Amino acid sequence: MSLRAYMGTYFARAPAGLEIVSLEKTGVQDRAIGIECSQDFWHGYTYDELLRRNEIALSYILQKFDAKTIPIIGTSEGGAIALELAAQTNAAQSLAVIGAGAMPQRQELQMLYGTEVTDSELQRVKSNPQSVDERAFGLSNLYWSSVLDRDPKHYVEQISVPTLIIIGEKDQDVPVASARLANDLIRNSKLIVWPNATHTFDTPKGNQRNEVVETAITFLTHGNP
Repeated sequence: MSLRAYMGTYFARAPAGLEIVSLEKTGVQDRAIGIECSQDFWHGYTYDELLRRNEIALSYILQKFDAKTIPIIGTSEGGAIALELAAQTNAAQSLAVIGAGAMPQRQELQMLYGTEVTDSELQRVKSNPQSVDERAFGLSNLYWSSVLDRDPKHYVEQISVPTLIIIGEKDQDVPVASARLANDLIRNSKLIVWPNATHTFDTPKGNQRNEVVETAITFLTHGNP
């Protein structure tokens, strides 16, 4: 989905005056709502490419605002990218990670779907790892090949900046155990398990994304969630 289609509502609870900068993925048309993805998107959608482009964007933002560090927020796979940026670049002033953790993707999938189902799905990835047309768990073989056995534990423990980790108690895409592991590995972190919430923070009482994002921004700007 195009960032232009929803970023305004995503940060609706942000206080006035903040400069919020986000990086669009390759091959996403302006205001696309995510019904289908272009071939440019799939060919540019690998973990290494996402990380590379975010590193370039981060350097640009630091230069643009004449800053040595900035607060960084990442959601879902963007949370994984944010963790690595904070560990590898020393550019994070503080860090908020929503719906992400520190387990390898293969381990997360095994916890979510079971080893037998996961191995069956990923066998197709192994047989044709560069394909953008073949899919496992809804994503291309090329993407899974780039991220499946990447182990965040190798760099997450290097993070020393204040870090807030938020995960839905009933997250169906990332195990809560993965977020707990990130919290254990990062020296200066706090974990919030959001009660009864899914990956998109739907709850029996309604969607609470606004409250989650507000909590993260409060932490980034004031240090207390």
